[in-house]
Amino acid sequence: MSVTLETLRKFSSFRQLSEDQQQMLLSVGEVKLLNALSGDKIITRGSNDEFSFFLVTGTLKLIARDGQTVVIKADSPSARQPITQLKPRQYDVVADGSVVYLKVESQVLDNLSAGMQTLATGIQVENESGNADVYFQLYHDIKSDQVVLPTLPDVATKINKAITGSEKSNLLTLGHMVLIDPAIAAKLIKLSHTPRANAQALEIEDISQVMSRLGLHKVSEVVRVLSVKDVFKPVNQLHNQLMKEVWQESILVSSIAAQLAEESELLDPQKAQLVGLIHNVGAILILDCLDKDKSLIADLNQMRGIIAELSSNIGAMLLDKWGFAEQFVTAAKDAQQWKRANEGRPLDYCDLVILAKLLSYVGTSKFENMPLITDLPAFRKLKWQKNHVMLGLQVINKSRQRVQNLLQVFDE
Repeated sequence: MSVTLETLRKFSSFRQLSEDQQQMLLSVGEVKLLNALSGDKIITRGSNDEFSFFLVTGTLKLIARDGQTVVIKADSPSARQPITQLKPRQYDVVADGSVVYLKVESQVLDNLSAGMQTLATGIQVENESGNADVYFQLYHDIKSDQVVLPTLPDVATKINKAITGSEKSNLLTLGHMVLIDPAIAAKLIKLSHTPRANAQALEIEDISQVMSRLGLHKVSEVVRVLSVKDVFKPVNQLHNQLMKEVWQESILVSSIAAQLAEESELLDPQKAQLVGLIHNVGAILILDCLDKDKSLIADLNQMRGIIAELSSNIGAMLLDKWGFAEQFVTAAKDAQQWKRANEGRPLDYCDLVILAKLLSYVGTSKFENMPLITDLPAFRKLKWQKNHVMLGLQVINKSRQRVQNLLQVFDE
């Protein structure tokens, strides 16, 4: 038994979506149709899961902490809404007889619903296929494995020239080249996760592991193909300007994260550099999508607003789909969560990326609207007791030198 449009449209959360969005949810298998037997627990009281549930057939009992019970029957008015929406969950939800229900990620549903009206920036997104927005398109591409993650033409040209015209193309040199392009780095990491390259299912710690797993010939081949094939060729020069901004920020954030790891002596600098480099891939995908969508007319500030609103979720979704380790996914999702507490846990790579992102804004107009670094929970984990301003400036200066050292690979 499969989910049909008719089944979806029984529920208000799905009825408010466009037919294209409904079809997309079905085509990528995001909505699960599940069965439960009498007495099976579908939702546990106190849990904080990430799903929404909808009753298709049968009866459910919602049991509160004090034992009071609420009964919901399929096709009743209360069954047209998601089952027990509050989180943490206030009820144990138990099947009273055989039950059929739907299960879907809450965030997916929320984002698609929001996209039906406007993005947070107030831009209405329409194209020939109807009411489709940037999130909708990228969600579909990621889930159906149709994502193309482009690289900048200038970077691609330099990488390709360095590989094809030099006898010095060794793993170390290639590793330095990869560290200046988040798109190529992400795709190589994805490739290194395949069973053939990673038979022991080990997590990637740094770019040298990617290089050694794939080997010089394979890395050279892949980088050469990607630097020619998946190049960002913007129709709109504003998109090109923004892509360069995203690239420059990614390189600087990765270098600052590495420098912070080195200064703190708590985490691995090479891994911090890689996590920082990859953290903003969502912005790259969004810019590529905006450039291909001829119906979307937006100025520079509006596009920045779209990136700010959607890039974290899109980036985390892509990295999760590609099988990246949790540190990469978390950094993509929470890099702009300045007040991320993560209480009781030691400094992690997401903390470093948060701090690196804020420090990357020093000397720019963005920094004016940023919180004080001393107010960030991540900063307190560094345990810099004194002279934090001086230490911060030293980190920034050393990080900029790291960037220069990376870029010099192409000029040698």
